[in-house]
Amino acid sequence: MGELPRCARRRRLGATATGGRVALASAALAGALVMATGCGRLGFDVAQDDRFADAGIPGSDAADPGGPTPLHQYRFAGNYKDDYSGPPLVGFGGTFGTDGYEFAPDEGLIATGVVPRTYTIDLEFVFDNVDSWRKIIDFKDLSTDEGLYVYDNCLQFVVVSGTTFQTSPPLLSPRTPARITLSRDAAGTVVGAINGLSVLTFADTAGVGAVQLDTGVTFFVDDSVTNTEVSSGAVSRIRVYNAALAASTLGP
Repeated sequence: MGELPRCARRRRLGATATGGRVALASAALAGALVMATGCGRLGFDVAQDDRFADAGIPGSDAADPGGPTPLHQYRFAGNYKDDYSGPPLVGFGGTFGTDGYEFAPDEGLIATGVVPRTYTIDLEFVFDNVDSWRKIIDFKDLSTDEGLYVYDNCLQFVVVSGTTFQTSPPLLSPRTPARITLSRDAAGTVVGAINGLSVLTFADTAGVGAVQLDTGVTFFVDDSVTNTEVSSGAVSRIRVYNAALAASTLGP
Protein backbone atom coordinates (compact mmCIF):
# COMPACT_ATOMS: atom_id res chain seq x y z
CA MET A 1 0.00 0.00 0.00
CA GLY A 2 1.36 3.44 -0.90
CA GLU A 3 2.39 5.92 1.76
CA LEU A 4 -0.38 8.10 3.12
CA PRO A 5 -0.03 11.91 2.80
CA ARG A 6 2.01 13.49 5.61
CA CYS A 7 -1.03 14.83 7.45
CA ALA A 8 -2.76 11.42 7.28
CA ARG A 9 0.00 8.92 8.13
CA ARG A 10 -0.18 6.86 11.28
CA ARG A 11 1.74 3.75 12.17
CA ARG A 12 -0.01 0.46 12.78
CA LEU A 13 -0.10 -0.35 16.46
CA GLY A 14 0.07 -3.78 18.02
CA ALA A 15 0.09 -2.79 21.67
CA THR A 16 -2.85 -3.55 23.94
CA ALA A 17 -4.40 -0.88 26.12
CA THR A 18 -4.15 -1.09 29.90
CA GLY A 19 -4.95 1.29 32.71
CA GLY A 20 -6.95 4.39 31.95
CA ARG A 21 -8.21 7.51 33.65
CA VAL A 22 -8.99 5.55 36.83
CA ALA A 23 -5.22 5.44 37.34
CA LEU A 24 -4.98 9.18 36.70
CA ALA A 25 -7.73 9.94 39.18
CA SER A 26 -6.10 7.70 41.78
CA ALA A 27 -2.78 9.44 41.26
CA ALA A 28 -4.47 12.79 41.61
CA LEU A 29 -6.10 11.73 44.87
CA ALA A 30 -2.73 10.48 46.06
CA GLY A 31 -1.20 13.90 45.67
CA ALA A 32 -0.44 14.38 42.00
CA LEU A 33 -3.06 17.12 41.73
CA VAL A 34 -1.19 20.44 41.72
CA MET A 35 -3.03 23.71 42.19
CA ALA A 36 -0.45 26.49 42.20
CA THR A 37 -0.54 30.12 41.18
CA GLY A 38 1.92 32.16 39.16
CA CYS A 39 4.16 30.78 36.43
CA GLY A 40 3.85 27.08 35.71
CA ARG A 41 6.21 24.40 34.48
CA LEU A 42 6.41 25.94 31.03
CA GLY A 43 8.13 29.01 32.45
CA PHE A 44 5.50 31.48 31.25
CA ASP A 45 2.32 33.03 32.51
CA VAL A 46 -0.48 32.94 29.95
CA ALA A 47 -1.69 36.47 30.70
CA GLN A 48 1.74 38.07 31.05
CA ASP A 49 2.96 36.28 27.93
CA ASP A 50 -0.15 37.76 26.28
CA ARG A 51 -0.26 35.09 23.61
CA PHE A 52 -4.00 34.56 23.84
CA ALA A 53 -4.72 38.29 23.55
CA ASP A 54 -2.28 38.74 20.67
CA ALA A 55 -4.04 35.99 18.75
CA GLY A 56 -7.42 37.69 19.15
CA ILE A 57 -8.64 34.83 21.34
CA PRO A 58 -10.33 35.88 24.61
CA GLY A 59 -8.84 34.56 27.82
CA SER A 60 -10.38 33.59 31.11
CA ASP A 61 -11.80 37.08 31.72
CA ALA A 62 -14.42 36.50 29.00
CA ALA A 63 -17.24 35.56 31.37
CA ASP A 64 -20.02 36.41 28.90
CA PRO A 65 -18.82 35.38 25.43
CA GLY A 66 -22.11 36.03 23.62
CA GLY A 67 -23.82 33.53 21.35
CA PRO A 68 -25.60 30.46 22.76
CA THR A 69 -25.35 29.90 26.51
CA PRO A 70 -22.93 27.05 27.33
CA LEU A 71 -23.94 24.12 29.46
CA HIS A 72 -20.57 24.46 31.18
CA GLN A 73 -17.74 26.98 31.00
CA TYR A 74 -14.31 26.67 32.62
CA ARG A 75 -12.01 29.72 32.72
CA PHE A 76 -9.27 28.43 35.07
CA ALA A 77 -9.05 31.57 37.19
CA GLY A 78 -7.10 29.73 39.87
CA ASN A 79 -9.57 26.84 40.03
CA TYR A 80 -11.39 24.14 38.04
CA LYS A 81 -14.90 25.49 38.70
CA ASP A 82 -17.73 25.70 36.19
CA ASP A 83 -19.21 29.19 35.74
CA TYR A 84 -22.64 27.53 35.58
CA SER A 85 -22.28 25.53 38.82
CA GLY A 86 -21.79 22.18 37.12
CA PRO A 87 -19.18 19.55 37.99
CA PRO A 88 -15.63 20.88 38.31
CA LEU A 89 -12.89 19.46 36.16
CA VAL A 90 -10.14 17.39 37.75
CA GLY A 91 -6.53 18.33 37.07
CA PHE A 92 -3.78 15.76 36.71
CA GLY A 93 -0.68 17.81 37.39
CA GLY A 94 -0.34 21.26 35.87
CA THR A 95 -0.48 24.70 37.45
CA PHE A 96 -2.67 27.80 37.30
CA GLY A 97 -1.27 30.97 35.78
CA THR A 98 -3.05 34.31 35.95
CA ASP A 99 -5.05 33.51 32.83
CA GLY A 100 -5.13 29.75 32.38
CA TYR A 101 -4.23 26.19 33.25
CA GLU A 102 -0.67 25.31 32.18
CA PHE A 103 0.46 21.73 31.68
CA ALA A 104 3.62 19.78 31.02
CA PRO A 105 3.58 16.77 28.65
CA ASP A 106 1.02 14.17 29.77
CA GLU A 107 -0.62 16.47 32.30
CA GLY A 108 -4.18 17.52 31.67
CA LEU A 109 -7.82 17.58 32.69
CA ILE A 110 -10.50 14.98 33.38
CA ALA A 111 -14.13 15.89 32.68
CA THR A 112 -16.66 13.43 34.12
CA GLY A 113 -20.39 14.17 33.94
CA VAL A 114 -19.64 17.26 31.85
CA VAL A 115 -19.99 16.39 28.15
CA PRO A 116 -23.41 15.01 27.04
CA ARG A 117 -24.01 12.51 24.24
CA THR A 118 -24.86 15.26 21.75
CA TYR A 119 -22.28 17.97 22.27
CA THR A 120 -20.10 20.84 21.17
CA ILE A 121 -16.73 21.26 22.87
CA ASP A 122 -15.07 24.63 22.34
CA LEU A 123 -11.58 25.12 23.71
CA GLU A 124 -8.95 27.83 23.48
CA PHE A 125 -5.46 26.47 24.01
CA VAL A 126 -1.86 26.47 22.87
CA PHE A 127 0.53 23.55 22.33
CA ASP A 128 4.27 24.09 22.41
CA ASN A 129 4.71 21.29 19.86
CA VAL A 130 2.47 20.49 16.89
CA ASP A 131 4.71 18.06 15.03
CA SER A 132 3.76 14.37 14.97
CA TRP A 133 0.74 13.37 17.11
CA ARG A 134 -0.27 15.35 20.19
CA LYS A 135 -3.53 14.27 21.79
CA ILE A 136 -6.16 16.91 22.49
CA ILE A 137 -9.24 14.89 23.55
CA ASP A 138 -9.59 11.24 24.55
CA PHE A 139 -13.12 9.76 24.65
CA LYS A 140 -12.49 6.17 25.80
CA ASP A 141 -10.96 6.32 29.28
CA LEU A 142 -7.44 6.38 27.79
CA SER A 143 -7.90 2.80 26.61
CA THR A 144 -7.68 3.31 22.82
CA ASP A 145 -5.52 5.32 20.43
CA GLU A 146 -8.48 6.94 18.67
CA GLY A 147 -9.52 10.51 19.42
CA LEU A 148 -8.75 14.12 18.52
CA TYR A 149 -5.14 15.14 17.87
CA VAL A 150 -2.85 17.75 16.50
CA TYR A 151 -0.72 16.08 13.82
CA ASP A 152 2.01 17.91 11.92
CA ASN A 153 0.22 21.30 12.11
CA CYS A 154 -3.13 19.66 11.25
CA LEU A 155 -6.21 18.94 13.31
CA GLN A 156 -6.79 15.20 12.99
CA PHE A 157 -9.43 12.81 14.27
CA VAL A 158 -8.01 9.29 14.39
CA VAL A 159 -11.03 7.15 13.54
CA VAL A 160 -9.22 3.81 13.31
CA SER A 161 -5.62 3.80 14.51
CA GLY A 162 -3.24 3.01 11.67
CA THR A 163 -5.81 3.13 8.87
CA THR A 164 -8.53 5.80 9.01
CA PHE A 165 -8.14 9.52 9.67
CA GLN A 166 -10.03 12.75 9.19
CA THR A 167 -7.50 15.55 8.74
CA SER A 168 -7.59 19.31 8.28
CA PRO A 169 -5.22 21.47 6.26
CA PRO A 170 -2.03 22.42 8.19
CA LEU A 171 -3.38 25.49 9.99
CA LEU A 172 -1.83 25.11 13.45
CA SER A 173 1.53 26.44 14.63
CA PRO A 174 3.62 25.79 17.76
CA ARG A 175 3.20 28.21 20.67
CA THR A 176 0.37 29.91 18.79
CA PRO A 177 -3.08 29.94 20.47
CA ALA A 178 -5.93 28.30 18.58
CA ARG A 179 -9.63 27.82 19.13
CA ILE A 180 -10.69 24.25 18.42
CA THR A 181 -14.38 23.33 18.23
CA LEU A 182 -15.63 19.75 18.01
CA SER A 183 -19.29 18.74 17.76
CA ARG A 184 -21.17 15.45 17.47
CA ASP A 185 -24.91 15.35 16.76
CA ALA A 186 -27.53 12.69 17.55
CA ALA A 187 -26.95 11.01 14.17
CA GLY A 188 -23.21 10.70 14.85
CA THR A 189 -21.95 13.42 12.51
CA VAL A 190 -18.68 14.85 13.84
CA VAL A 191 -17.47 18.30 12.78
CA GLY A 192 -14.15 19.89 13.72
CA ALA A 193 -13.25 23.56 13.36
CA ILE A 194 -10.18 25.75 13.81
CA ASN A 195 -10.76 29.38 14.80
CA GLY A 196 -14.39 29.19 13.65
CA LEU A 197 -13.63 27.58 10.28
CA SER A 198 -15.00 24.06 9.69
CA VAL A 199 -12.05 21.89 8.59
CA LEU A 200 -13.20 18.27 8.93
CA THR A 201 -16.43 16.27 9.08
CA PHE A 202 -17.32 12.58 9.08
CA ALA A 203 -20.05 10.11 9.97
CA ASP A 204 -18.97 8.51 13.23
CA THR A 205 -20.61 5.14 12.66
CA ALA A 206 -18.14 3.40 14.99
CA GLY A 207 -18.83 5.79 17.85
CA VAL A 208 -15.20 6.76 18.42
CA GLY A 209 -16.29 10.31 19.28
CA ALA A 210 -19.21 9.21 21.43
CA VAL A 211 -18.92 10.13 25.10
CA GLN A 212 -18.99 7.41 27.75
CA LEU A 213 -21.06 9.16 30.38
CA ASP A 214 -19.56 7.21 33.29
CA THR A 215 -15.95 8.08 32.40
CA GLY A 216 -16.34 11.29 30.39
CA VAL A 217 -13.43 12.74 28.41
CA THR A 218 -9.79 13.62 29.06
CA PHE A 219 -7.94 16.64 27.69
CA PHE A 220 -4.23 16.69 26.73
CA VAL A 221 -3.27 13.30 28.24
CA ASP A 222 -2.29 10.41 25.94
CA ASP A 223 -3.86 6.98 26.04
CA SER A 224 -2.20 3.85 27.43
CA VAL A 225 -1.67 2.44 23.92
CA THR A 226 1.05 4.91 22.92
CA ASN A 227 1.73 7.03 26.05
CA THR A 228 4.04 9.53 24.32
CA GLU A 229 1.80 11.57 21.97
CA VAL A 230 1.55 14.71 24.10
CA SER A 231 2.67 18.33 24.30
CA SER A 232 3.14 20.93 26.98
CA GLY A 233 0.88 23.94 26.66
CA ALA A 234 -1.88 25.99 28.26
CA VAL A 235 -5.66 26.32 28.03
CA SER A 236 -7.54 29.53 28.79
CA ARG A 237 -11.14 28.38 28.40
CA ILE A 238 -13.25 25.29 27.73
CA ARG A 239 -16.95 25.56 26.93
CA VAL A 240 -19.40 22.68 26.52
CA TYR A 241 -22.85 22.86 24.87
CA ASN A 242 -25.62 20.25 24.90
CA ALA A 243 -26.21 20.53 21.15
CA ALA A 244 -24.14 20.17 17.98
CA LEU A 245 -23.52 23.78 17.00
CA ALA A 246 -21.58 25.40 14.18
CA ALA A 247 -18.36 26.99 15.44
CA SER A 248 -19.26 30.22 13.68
CA THR A 249 -22.37 30.65 15.89
CA LEU A 250 -20.65 30.45 19.26
CA GLY A 251 -19.63 34.08 19.64
CA PRO A 252 -16.14 35.34 20.54
